[in-house]
Amino acid sequence: RVQNVLVLGGMPTLKFQHVRSFSSEDPNNPADNLLSEDTFRKWTCANAGEKQASIVLQLEKASLINAVDVGNDGSAFVEVLVSRSGDDADKYEVLLVTSSFMSPAESKSWTNTNRVRMFGKEKLSKSVAGQKWDRLKLVCTQPYNKTEKYGLSFVKLHSPAEVSSEEPTDTTTIGAVTFGGFALKEETTTLSPGSLFLRRDKSDTAGASSVATAAAQARMASREAEKEADHMSSSVASKNNQSHNNHKSSALEKAEKLKDEVAMKRSVPSEDDSEVPKKKTKDSSKKDDQAKVLSGVTFALSGFKNPYRADLRDKATDLGARYAPDWGPSCTHLICAFTNTPKFNQVKEAGGLIVRKEWI
Repeated sequence: RVQNVLVLGGMPTLKFQHVRSFSSEDPNNPADNLLSEDTFRKWTCANAGEKQASIVLQLEKASLINAVDVGNDGSAFVEVLVSRSGDDADKYEVLLVTSSFMSPAESKSWTNTNRVRMFGKEKLSKSVAGQKWDRLKLVCTQPYNKTEKYGLSFVKLHSPAEVSSEEPTDTTTIGAVTFGGFALKEETTTLSPGSLFLRRDKSDTAGASSVATAAAQARMASREAEKEADHMSSSVASKNNQSHNNHKSSALEKAEKLKDEVAMKRSVPSEDDSEVPKKKTKDSSKKDDQAKVLSGVTFALSGFKNPYRADLRDKATDLGARYAPDWGPSCTHLICAFTNTPKFNQVKEAGGLIVRKEWI
Protein backbone atom coordinates (compact mmCIF):
# COMPACT_ATOMS: atom_id res chain seq x y z
CA ARG A 1 0.00 0.00 0.00
CA VAL A 2 2.83 2.43 0.84
CA GLN A 3 4.52 1.70 -2.46
CA ASN A 4 1.30 2.41 -4.42
CA VAL A 5 0.91 5.78 -2.72
CA LEU A 6 4.52 6.63 -3.49
CA VAL A 7 3.93 5.88 -7.15
CA LEU A 8 1.01 8.30 -7.23
CA GLY A 9 3.00 10.83 -5.27
CA GLY A 10 5.90 10.37 -7.71
CA MET A 11 3.80 11.68 -10.63
CA PRO A 12 4.68 15.38 -10.37
CA THR A 13 2.43 17.96 -11.94
CA LEU A 14 4.11 19.96 -14.68
CA LYS A 15 3.89 23.73 -14.19
CA PHE A 16 2.98 26.26 -16.86
CA GLN A 17 5.21 29.32 -17.23
CA HIS A 18 2.94 31.64 -19.22
CA VAL A 19 0.30 31.85 -21.93
CA ARG A 20 1.91 32.14 -25.37
CA SER A 21 -1.25 32.86 -27.37
CA PHE A 22 -5.02 32.37 -27.51
CA SER A 23 -7.80 32.80 -30.05
CA SER A 24 -9.94 35.04 -27.79
CA GLU A 25 -10.83 35.53 -24.14
CA ASP A 26 -13.69 36.81 -22.05
CA PRO A 27 -12.52 39.75 -19.89
CA ASN A 28 -14.20 38.13 -16.89
CA ASN A 29 -12.57 34.75 -17.63
CA PRO A 30 -9.11 35.49 -19.13
CA ALA A 31 -6.67 32.91 -20.47
CA ASP A 32 -4.25 33.50 -17.55
CA ASN A 33 -6.72 31.72 -15.27
CA LEU A 34 -5.44 28.37 -16.59
CA LEU A 35 -2.00 29.13 -15.08
CA SER A 36 -3.48 29.02 -11.58
CA GLU A 37 -3.86 25.77 -9.65
CA ASP A 38 -7.27 26.94 -8.44
CA THR A 39 -9.78 24.81 -10.38
CA PHE A 40 -12.59 27.33 -9.79
CA ARG A 41 -11.03 29.84 -12.22
CA LYS A 42 -11.70 29.30 -15.93
CA TRP A 43 -10.96 30.56 -19.43
CA THR A 44 -13.74 31.11 -21.96
CA CYS A 45 -13.87 32.57 -25.45
CA ALA A 46 -14.93 36.19 -25.99
CA ASN A 47 -18.12 35.61 -27.97
CA ALA A 48 -20.84 32.96 -27.97
CA GLY A 49 -21.04 30.79 -31.07
CA GLU A 50 -17.32 30.96 -32.01
CA LYS A 51 -16.34 28.16 -34.40
CA GLN A 52 -13.44 27.11 -32.17
CA ALA A 53 -11.37 28.42 -29.26
CA SER A 54 -7.69 27.62 -28.80
CA ILE A 55 -4.95 28.45 -26.31
CA VAL A 56 -1.17 27.77 -26.26
CA LEU A 57 0.58 27.31 -22.87
CA GLN A 58 4.36 27.35 -22.29
CA LEU A 59 5.86 24.83 -19.85
CA GLU A 60 8.79 25.68 -17.58
CA LYS A 61 10.93 23.04 -19.30
CA ALA A 62 10.68 20.26 -21.86
CA SER A 63 9.25 17.19 -20.14
CA LEU A 64 7.64 13.82 -20.78
CA ILE A 65 3.86 13.90 -20.48
CA ASN A 66 2.39 10.75 -18.97
CA ALA A 67 -1.20 11.86 -18.18
CA VAL A 68 -3.54 14.77 -18.94
CA ASP A 69 -6.42 15.99 -16.74
CA VAL A 70 -8.92 18.34 -18.38
CA GLY A 71 -11.72 20.24 -16.63
CA ASN A 72 -14.36 21.35 -19.11
CA ASP A 73 -16.45 24.52 -19.18
CA GLY A 74 -19.03 24.12 -21.94
CA SER A 75 -16.85 22.66 -24.73
CA ALA A 76 -18.31 19.76 -26.69
CA PHE A 77 -14.89 18.53 -27.93
CA VAL A 78 -11.30 19.10 -26.80
CA GLU A 79 -8.08 18.21 -28.66
CA VAL A 80 -4.59 18.35 -27.08
CA LEU A 81 -1.46 19.03 -29.18
CA VAL A 82 2.22 19.59 -28.26
CA SER A 83 5.34 21.13 -29.79
CA ARG A 84 8.84 22.34 -28.87
CA SER A 85 10.20 25.87 -28.71
CA GLY A 86 12.63 25.24 -31.56
CA ASP A 87 9.93 23.96 -33.96
CA ASP A 88 7.88 26.03 -36.36
CA ALA A 89 5.00 27.95 -34.84
CA ASP A 90 2.40 25.90 -36.71
CA LYS A 91 4.05 22.51 -36.25
CA TYR A 92 2.15 20.55 -33.58
CA GLU A 93 1.86 16.85 -32.84
CA VAL A 94 -1.39 15.31 -31.61
CA LEU A 95 -0.94 14.08 -28.04
CA LEU A 96 -4.65 13.39 -27.38
CA VAL A 97 -7.13 13.01 -30.21
CA THR A 98 -10.36 15.01 -30.18
CA SER A 99 -12.35 13.77 -27.17
CA SER A 100 -16.01 14.31 -26.35
CA PHE A 101 -16.95 16.18 -23.17
CA MET A 102 -20.64 16.98 -23.87
CA SER A 103 -23.29 15.24 -25.96
CA PRO A 104 -25.46 17.18 -28.42
CA ALA A 105 -28.41 16.99 -25.99
CA GLU A 106 -26.28 18.28 -23.09
CA SER A 107 -24.92 21.07 -25.28
CA LYS A 108 -28.37 22.26 -26.34
CA SER A 109 -29.78 22.14 -22.79
CA TRP A 110 -26.47 23.44 -21.36
CA THR A 111 -26.16 20.74 -18.69
CA ASN A 112 -23.08 18.88 -17.37
CA THR A 113 -20.86 21.69 -18.63
CA ASN A 114 -18.06 21.06 -16.09
CA ARG A 115 -17.27 17.40 -16.74
CA VAL A 116 -13.72 16.33 -15.77
CA ARG A 117 -11.85 13.65 -17.73
CA MET A 118 -8.48 12.12 -16.81
CA PHE A 119 -6.51 10.57 -19.66
CA GLY A 120 -3.76 8.12 -18.71
CA LYS A 121 -0.78 7.07 -20.78
CA GLU A 122 -2.83 4.40 -22.57
CA LYS A 123 -5.10 7.13 -24.01
CA LEU A 124 -2.23 9.25 -25.32
CA SER A 125 -0.33 8.81 -28.59
CA LYS A 126 2.54 6.43 -27.78
CA SER A 127 5.03 7.97 -30.20
CA VAL A 128 4.29 11.51 -29.00
CA ALA A 129 4.12 10.68 -25.28
CA GLY A 130 7.58 9.11 -25.52
CA GLN A 131 9.19 12.49 -26.32
CA LYS A 132 9.76 15.69 -24.34
CA TRP A 133 7.70 18.80 -25.09
CA ASP A 134 7.47 22.30 -23.66
CA ARG A 135 4.40 23.72 -25.43
CA LEU A 136 0.80 22.66 -25.05
CA LYS A 137 -2.07 23.65 -27.34
CA LEU A 138 -5.71 22.96 -26.56
CA VAL A 139 -8.40 23.31 -29.22
CA CYS A 140 -12.04 23.51 -28.03
CA THR A 141 -15.17 23.40 -30.18
CA GLN A 142 -18.91 23.69 -29.47
CA PRO A 143 -20.92 23.16 -32.68
CA TYR A 144 -24.25 22.42 -30.95
CA ASN A 145 -24.84 25.66 -29.01
CA LYS A 146 -24.45 29.14 -30.50
CA THR A 147 -25.73 31.14 -27.53
CA GLU A 148 -23.17 30.31 -24.81
CA LYS A 149 -19.47 31.06 -24.30
CA TYR A 150 -17.28 28.02 -23.78
CA GLY A 151 -13.72 27.08 -22.80
CA LEU A 152 -11.89 25.18 -20.02
CA SER A 153 -11.86 25.32 -16.22
CA PHE A 154 -8.39 23.77 -15.71
CA VAL A 155 -5.64 21.68 -17.34
CA LYS A 156 -3.08 19.53 -15.52
CA LEU A 157 -0.16 17.57 -16.99
CA HIS A 158 1.68 14.76 -15.21
CA SER A 159 5.17 13.43 -15.90
CA PRO A 160 6.09 9.72 -15.46
CA ALA A 161 6.09 8.36 -11.92
CA GLU A 162 9.31 8.10 -9.96
CA VAL A 163 9.16 5.11 -7.59
CA SER A 164 11.10 5.67 -4.37
CA SER A 165 12.22 2.93 -1.97
CA GLU A 166 12.46 5.35 0.98
CA GLU A 167 9.67 5.50 3.50
CA PRO A 168 7.63 8.72 3.42
CA THR A 169 8.46 11.27 6.09
CA ASP A 170 5.01 12.85 6.11
CA THR A 171 2.49 10.23 7.21
CA THR A 172 -0.43 12.52 6.47
CA THR A 173 -0.09 11.87 2.72
CA ILE A 174 -0.57 8.10 3.06
CA GLY A 175 -3.98 6.98 1.76
CA ALA A 176 -4.86 10.33 0.17
CA VAL A 177 -4.18 11.82 -3.26
CA THR A 178 -4.75 15.47 -4.15
CA PHE A 179 -6.46 16.38 -7.42
CA GLY A 180 -6.67 20.10 -8.10
CA GLY A 181 -8.40 21.67 -5.10
CA PHE A 182 -9.82 18.33 -3.93
CA ALA A 183 -8.44 15.49 -1.79
CA LEU A 184 -9.36 11.95 -2.85
CA LYS A 185 -9.44 9.60 0.12
CA GLU A 186 -8.95 5.88 -0.27
CA GLU A 187 -12.05 3.94 0.70
CA THR A 188 -11.87 0.72 2.70
CA THR A 189 -14.49 -1.90 3.29
CA THR A 190 -14.70 -5.04 5.37
CA LEU A 191 -16.95 -6.81 2.88
CA SER A 192 -15.35 -9.38 0.63
CA PRO A 193 -16.67 -9.95 -2.92
CA GLY A 194 -19.71 -12.21 -2.90
CA SER A 195 -20.03 -12.31 0.91
CA LEU A 196 -23.55 -10.86 0.95
CA PHE A 197 -24.76 -13.38 -1.63
CA LEU A 198 -23.11 -16.23 0.32
CA ARG A 199 -24.91 -15.22 3.53
CA ARG A 200 -28.23 -14.98 1.71
CA ASP A 201 -27.77 -18.41 0.09
CA LYS A 202 -26.94 -19.96 3.49
CA SER A 203 -30.02 -18.46 5.14
CA ASP A 204 -32.27 -19.56 2.26
CA THR A 205 -30.84 -23.11 2.43
CA ALA A 206 -31.34 -23.30 6.21
CA GLY A 207 -34.91 -22.06 5.94
CA ALA A 208 -35.76 -24.48 3.17
CA SER A 209 -34.23 -27.42 5.06
CA SER A 210 -36.23 -26.63 8.24
CA VAL A 211 -39.48 -26.43 6.25
CA ALA A 212 -38.69 -29.70 4.51
CA THR A 213 -37.92 -31.38 7.86
CA ALA A 214 -41.24 -30.25 9.40
CA ALA A 215 -43.19 -31.49 6.38
CA ALA A 216 -41.42 -34.85 6.50
CA GLN A 217 -42.21 -35.25 10.21
CA ALA A 218 -45.89 -34.47 9.59
CA ARG A 219 -46.10 -37.07 6.81
CA MET A 220 -44.39 -39.69 8.99
CA ALA A 221 -46.80 -39.07 11.91
CA SER A 222 -49.77 -39.36 9.57
CA ARG A 223 -48.51 -42.66 8.19
CA GLU A 224 -47.94 -44.09 11.71
CA ALA A 225 -51.45 -43.12 12.78
CA GLU A 226 -52.94 -44.71 9.67
CA LYS A 227 -50.96 -47.92 10.27
CA GLU A 228 -52.15 -48.04 13.89
CA ALA A 229 -55.76 -47.58 12.83
CA ASP A 230 -55.46 -50.35 10.23
CA HIS A 231 -53.84 -52.63 12.80
CA MET A 232 -56.57 -52.01 15.37
CA SER A 233 -59.27 -52.52 12.76
CA SER A 234 -57.84 -55.87 11.70
CA SER A 235 -57.25 -57.06 15.29
CA VAL A 236 -60.76 -56.10 16.38
CA ALA A 237 -62.26 -57.87 13.36
CA SER A 238 -60.33 -61.10 14.10
CA LYS A 239 -61.38 -61.14 17.77
CA ASN A 240 -65.03 -60.44 17.04
CA ASN A 241 -65.21 -63.36 14.63
CA GLN A 242 -65.42 -65.56 17.72
CA SER A 243 -67.83 -63.30 19.67
CA HIS A 244 -71.34 -62.16 19.28
CA ASN A 245 -72.38 -60.23 16.16
CA ASN A 246 -73.25 -57.15 18.25
CA HIS A 247 -69.76 -57.06 19.78
CA LYS A 248 -68.27 -57.47 16.31
CA SER A 249 -70.17 -54.51 14.87
CA SER A 250 -69.31 -52.30 17.87
CA ALA A 251 -65.57 -52.95 17.57
CA LEU A 252 -65.63 -52.39 13.85
CA GLU A 253 -67.41 -49.08 14.35
CA LYS A 254 -64.74 -47.92 16.80
CA ALA A 255 -61.97 -48.86 14.38
CA GLU A 256 -63.70 -47.11 11.51
CA LYS A 257 -64.24 -43.99 13.63
CA LEU A 258 -60.55 -43.91 14.56
CA LYS A 259 -59.59 -44.31 10.92
CA ASP A 260 -61.98 -41.54 9.88
CA GLU A 261 -60.53 -39.23 12.53
CA VAL A 262 -57.03 -39.80 11.18
CA ALA A 263 -58.23 -39.08 7.66
CA MET A 264 -60.00 -35.91 8.79
CA LYS A 265 -56.86 -34.70 10.56
CA ARG A 266 -54.93 -35.08 7.32
CA SER A 267 -57.57 -33.43 5.14
CA VAL A 268 -58.84 -30.58 7.37
CA PRO A 269 -56.59 -27.50 6.97
CA SER A 270 -55.41 -25.35 9.85
CA GLU A 271 -57.27 -22.27 11.01
CA ASP A 272 -54.82 -20.01 9.24
CA ASP A 273 -55.22 -21.94 6.00
CA SER A 274 -59.02 -22.03 6.24
CA GLU A 275 -59.20 -18.27 6.57
CA VAL A 276 -57.40 -17.71 3.28
CA PRO A 277 -60.02 -19.23 0.95
CA LYS A 278 -62.79 -17.49 2.94
CA LYS A 279 -61.09 -14.16 2.41
CA LYS A 280 -60.53 -14.95 -1.23
CA THR A 281 -64.21 -15.90 -1.61
CA LYS A 282 -65.31 -12.64 -0.02
CA ASP A 283 -62.89 -10.62 -2.15
CA SER A 284 -63.96 -12.42 -5.31
CA SER A 285 -67.64 -11.88 -4.51
CA LYS A 286 -66.97 -8.17 -3.97
CA LYS A 287 -65.16 -8.01 -7.30
CA ASP A 288 -68.06 -9.78 -9.01
CA ASP A 289 -70.51 -7.29 -7.51
CA GLN A 290 -68.35 -4.37 -8.62
CA ALA A 291 -68.01 -5.83 -12.11
CA LYS A 292 -71.82 -5.80 -12.43
CA VAL A 293 -72.33 -2.19 -11.28
CA LEU A 294 -72.77 -0.90 -14.85
CA SER A 295 -74.51 -4.00 -16.18
CA GLY A 296 -77.06 -3.01 -18.80
CA VAL A 297 -75.32 0.30 -19.62
CA THR A 298 -74.25 0.98 -23.20
CA PHE A 299 -72.16 4.13 -23.50
CA ALA A 300 -70.39 6.28 -26.06
CA LEU A 301 -67.54 8.79 -25.54
CA SER A 302 -67.28 12.37 -26.78
CA GLY A 303 -64.46 14.92 -26.51
CA PHE A 304 -61.77 12.58 -25.08
CA LYS A 305 -58.46 11.72 -26.73
CA ASN A 306 -56.17 8.76 -26.23
CA PRO A 307 -54.74 7.54 -23.97
CA TYR A 308 -57.38 9.02 -21.60
CA ARG A 309 -60.21 7.88 -23.90
CA ALA A 310 -58.98 4.28 -23.79
CA ASP A 311 -58.58 4.48 -20.00
CA LEU A 312 -62.21 5.58 -19.52
CA ARG A 313 -63.45 2.89 -21.91
CA ASP A 314 -61.53 0.15 -20.08
CA LYS A 315 -62.75 1.26 -16.64
CA ALA A 316 -66.40 1.29 -17.75
CA THR A 317 -66.24 -2.09 -19.49
CA ASP A 318 -64.53 -3.58 -16.41
CA LEU A 319 -67.60 -2.51 -14.41
CA GLY A 320 -69.96 -4.38 -16.77
CA ALA A 321 -70.87 -1.65 -19.29
CA ARG A 322 -70.81 -2.08 -23.08
CA TYR A 323 -68.97 0.36 -25.33
CA ALA A 324 -70.33 1.81 -28.59
CA PRO A 325 -67.91 3.63 -30.95
CA ASP A 326 -70.63 6.18 -31.77
CA TRP A 327 -74.04 7.17 -30.40
CA GLY A 328 -76.85 4.91 -31.58
CA PRO A 329 -80.31 3.63 -30.63
CA SER A 330 -78.79 1.00 -28.32
CA CYS A 331 -76.84 3.59 -26.28
CA THR A 332 -78.08 4.61 -22.83
CA HIS A 333 -75.35 7.03 -21.70
CA LEU A 334 -73.01 9.58 -23.29
CA ILE A 335 -69.83 10.36 -21.35
CA CYS A 336 -69.07 13.88 -22.58
CA ALA A 337 -66.07 16.15 -21.95
CA PHE A 338 -67.65 19.40 -23.20
CA THR A 339 -71.18 20.85 -23.39
CA ASN A 340 -72.96 22.37 -26.37
CA THR A 341 -71.14 20.19 -28.90
CA PRO A 342 -72.98 18.68 -31.88
CA LYS A 343 -73.04 15.23 -30.28
CA PHE A 344 -74.07 16.70 -26.93
CA ASN A 345 -77.09 18.43 -28.55
CA GLN A 346 -77.93 15.29 -30.55
CA VAL A 347 -78.09 13.10 -27.46
CA LYS A 348 -79.93 15.77 -25.48
CA GLU A 349 -82.63 15.98 -28.16
CA ALA A 350 -82.88 12.18 -28.29
CA GLY A 351 -83.45 12.08 -24.50
CA GLY A 352 -80.24 10.19 -23.71
CA LEU A 353 -78.40 10.44 -20.41
CA ILE A 354 -75.32 12.70 -20.50
CA VAL A 355 -72.72 12.31 -17.76
CA ARG A 356 -69.21 13.55 -17.01
CA LYS A 357 -66.07 11.44 -16.72
CA GLU A 358 -66.34 11.53 -12.91
CA TRP A 359 -69.44 9.34 -13.18
CA ILE A 360 -67.21 6.37 -14.02
